[in-house]
Amino acid sequence: MIAPDKLYVSHLIYDTWQYTTPDPNDETEVEYVRKNALLEWAKEKYEDYDRRLVGFPDDGAYWGQRNAFQQMIDKLNSM
Repeated sequence: MIAPDKLYVSHLIYDTWQYTTPDPNDETEVEYVRKNALLEWAKEKYEDYDRRLVGFPDDGAYWGQRNAFQQMIDKLNSM
């Protein structure tokens, strides 16, 4: 079974604590993003900026964005 990227948790439902589709009628519902889904996305973005730097090694914007994604990856890995 593949885990969903998002979980929706309601404070009103006690017998079911998670489900994968939002309930528009539940005002107590909270959306959570799965850590691994966010980590995979951040790694893809990091690698994308890493590839861009091959053609433009002096582009400070790419370096900054690449480093920001690396910081996000490091933080997620430490959690």
